[in-house]
Amino acid sequence: MLESSGSSVTGSSVRKRNLVKRQKKNEGVDMINMLPEPLISRILSFLPTKDAVRTCVSSKKWLFRWTFITKLDLDDTVFYSPKRKNGGKMFFMNFVYRALLLTQSKILESVSLTVVNKYDVSLLNTWVSNILIRDVRSLRIDTSFEMPLTSFASHSLFNSKFLEELVLNMKSCAIRVYDSDFVHFGLLRILKLSGILFTVDPSYRTMNLSLPVLKVFETTNCTWLNAKCVTLNVPLLESVIIVQNAKSMSYDTPKCSMCFFASNLIEFSYCGDGYISHYFKLQLELGLVSGEVLLGLLLKSPVLKTLLFKGISKFAKELLNSTAVPDCLTYTLQVVKFRKVHGCEHELWLAKFFVENGLVLERMSFSLVSQWLGKSKIMEDFKEKLFSFKRGFSFAFIEFSYDD
Repeated sequence: MLESSGSSVTGSSVRKRNLVKRQKKNEGVDMINMLPEPLISRILSFLPTKDAVRTCVSSKKWLFRWTFITKLDLDDTVFYSPKRKNGGKMFFMNFVYRALLLTQSKILESVSLTVVNKYDVSLLNTWVSNILIRDVRSLRIDTSFEMPLTSFASHSLFNSKFLEELVLNMKSCAIRVYDSDFVHFGLLRILKLSGILFTVDPSYRTMNLSLPVLKVFETTNCTWLNAKCVTLNVPLLESVIIVQNAKSMSYDTPKCSMCFFASNLIEFSYCGDGYISHYFKLQLELGLVSGEVLLGLLLKSPVLKTLLFKGISKFAKELLNSTAVPDCLTYTLQVVKFRKVHGCEHELWLAKFFVENGLVLERMSFSLVSQWLGKSKIMEDFKEKLFSFKRGFSFAFIEFSYDD
């Protein structure tokens, strides 16, 4: 036992001595500078651009290494200082110019431009145009003021062949679609737009978008002027989220329908006013839409299997009595989910509509706004009336739960 213990101690001592030798051998060796140049540039690209520049200019050997970064993060809030003249706007402008002029990568992996302070619109368009002609793959722009794109910037956008992700989060941005009724983005996988006003050439009443690899489509308060219909050919599309707040629009615009040709759609969420024409597949998720919009969506969803309500706006009972039964209730709709249920009459009317007309319905669930509601007289009456309705299906499971 003693010999074994001594042998263990000796082995441990040898390992410690070897470790000390390796540490001494590596003393004074700059391990980072031994890395390949492309790897160093990639590491620097993960830093905010301002930090990457600051890291490089502190060393003579690294002075120009930041010019090989492939990701640019340009945020004017980082440069803001109440002690600086104009709050640091001039510092930010000079920084952006240097970043766009001196970076040497032919293709930029990603560019994020965040502008909170107000700048000259022509200046911002110059930046955007410069970014787009650099064959950027991922572009995100956030602004808090109106910023229309110039004709050159718009042209550069619609001719970007390498874009894989485009996020435009604008307060109000007018983009003109020039001389074409067909737009193609061959590599675009993610498209998120907010506050965009597309103006289509009046000679084209239908706009066609070809997005063969798009998987995510999200718009918030976006409008297509002069177009009666926007058609999206999106065979790989999985998720659609559309939010349209009429109060946010300060101008009167004619209604424009949107048609999605998608065979892999998994999630669809629409909240607001408007009309969408599309044959939905699998699942439809709705916010607080009006009764008219709801029925319009159901009539255009003949293969719908799952329907989820995040909330239900009030509507007239006569609306359901005067409408034709959508085909999906007769042939495909299997699951209906109600969330944030208050036990109101219009919720009961809608449930009755599905109970009486859903011929292949398998499950209906109600998630109440509170646990207290489940024990109240309101919900007792709600359940009693619900179970008294004549069922159009032979069997379906009905369940109640509570929202977290």
